[in-house]
Amino acid sequence: MPDDYFDLNNQSGDTQEKPEDDEVSSWWIGRWAHVITLVVFCALYFPFSGYVWSWQVAATLSYIVFMFCCTCGLSFQDSDDFFGNLAIPEYMGKLLLRQIVILALISLGLYEWHHLIPFLPNWANAPAYRNISLWELGGILLVYFTAVKEATWMAKKIKQQFPEIKEPLDSIPSGDPLSLQPAFSLTASQSAPPDPAQPSRNPADSTCR
Repeated sequence: MPDDYFDLNNQSGDTQEKPEDDEVSSWWIGRWAHVITLVVFCALYFPFSGYVWSWQVAATLSYIVFMFCCTCGLSFQDSDDFFGNLAIPEYMGKLLLRQIVILALISLGLYEWHHLIPFLPNWANAPAYRNISLWELGGILLVYFTAVKEATWMAKKIKQQFPEIKEPLDSIPSGDPLSLQPAFSLTASQSAPPDPAQPSRNPADSTCR
């Protein structure tokens, strides 16, 4: 039996065992984004609840914190990926500046959404889920999906700018493509049709010689 057969078997065995070690984790800041956002909102709103601007400032900054945490969770495996390269925080700051118009519209929308509650009909202020009205629930879901959409966009931009970072959402292949190249090239050479320019050899001729 040829040696190439054993080489192919060893390569296929290596590719089956390798994915077990390539487990990609995500930064915990993404999984706890909602908790961090709630803490930031409470820290900014309740101490300054007597001021008119307290709601808008607390809600806007909490939205930015939530979007930032989601972006980190989608882009980095741990804090070393973020702080290991100073160009990454700088680039994320530039991405936030590029969304300044969107953030301003969201801030204005949060302000109007909060101050329209006294003028809403009774059915909009009726409790829908755990003493949360339908108006409040709709606003929370809208802000949530908007922040996740922006975080996904920022994560894609970070991946394009820094391709060396392995994202937690990167699909892990079933085997290392580099380890499959020798087997593929060997198979291709074996299955390739003979070149008509080269004379064909007869195994019996070599035996007779």
